[in-house]
Amino acid sequence: MDALLVTLNEIKKELSFEGTKEDLIKSGSVLKYCKKKNAIAKINPGDWDKKSRIEYTEFLVSHTRSYLNANPHITSWNEFSRQKDTRRIHKMLHEYGVKGELFPLESLEEVKPKQRSKTSLTMPEFYELCQIQFHFQGSFLSFKRFIQRQYGSFAEYCIMKGYDINSTKWENDETAIRVARKLGSVEKVKEKSASLYKYLNEKDLLEQAFSENAA
Repeated sequence: MDALLVTLNEIKKELSFEGTKEDLIKSGSVLKYCKKKNAIAKINPGDWDKKSRIEYTEFLVSHTRSYLNANPHITSWNEFSRQKDTRRIHKMLHEYGVKGELFPLESLEEVKPKQRSKTSLTMPEFYELCQIQFHFQGSFLSFKRFIQRQYGSFAEYCIMKGYDINSTKWENDETAIRVARKLGSVEKVKEKSASLYKYLNEKDLLEQAFSENAA
């Protein structure tokens, strides 16, 4: 199918079109050219108006279906994209939703929502929850300061309540060491927060956090 690809410049030249590429697309000449020449123009989906995009998508689906019918050994989109003659075109076809038309079950698997952990909680989510349920009126920054005053850090609140530690940035050594000590061991730090382990390891703070004399 890659052999069918043509650029807008090639179409402009062949049609002796004087306007811009945008004018060419809007004129309807591209679609007519592709159907007449059995060619596929390299155009982003967003460059068409809605009606033309739908018509062009149907044109692409028809072409791809014919290709699959001629190659019955191809039974998945992954196999289709790995063919020598689809390496350039498969990405564009995917952007037009051709995969969803011809391999709908595969597409459904892609968009199937993953079940989120019941112990997952981020600071923005907690802030929104407190605004709704507890009528917190302050800004997000003031909320962060409130959490720091009450619990030391959001990570420490999560430890206390049994939530995942979603912090990926550690503002200072003191907080990082304190959170690590509350987790109890290097193994627990690795298990509960990869970002914390990386922070402590890169700053050579692991020994300080878990030394026998640590407070």
